[in-house]
Amino acid sequence: MANQKAVDNILDCVREAFDKMDTDDNGTVTFGEFKVFCDGIDGMEEVAQTFNTYDTSDDSRLSLQELNDYVTGKVPKDKIEKCHVRRLFKKTDKSGDGKLDRNEFRALLTDCGYSETVIDNTIDAVAGDDGMVTLQEFLDKWENDE
Repeated sequence: MANQKAVDNILDCVREAFDKMDTDDNGTVTFGEFKVFCDGIDGMEEVAQTFNTYDTSDDSRLSLQELNDYVTGKVPKDKIEKCHVRRLFKKTDKSGDGKLDRNEFRALLTDCGYSETVIDNTIDAVAGDDGMVTLQEFLDKWENDE
């Protein structure tokens, strides 16, 4: 019973946030409305990634149900994972050049919980001749191996 009360309280908070985001009161939140609401988040790319993670219907609009699904853990795991991989990649990229060297890439894969064998195979498969990995190269490999 206590768990249901906690879930209900969280969903009430989600409803309140949704109502604040939906400034035109049409029952959905556009990316523009979401962006204004998330003004405190550092970086536009982060806002876009978060919006895309919540938007499980891929219609460029958020419904209250999509937000509720995200909060209650009903969002497809692959959408959440991709968002977290992007954040982790950005955090691991100390130089900010959009590329990871082999050591940085190894640290990222270690943080993701991969075994040494998987890490070595992935580095060999993804790192180019220069030994660098871009986010897109990693996501391409990650998506094709699922």
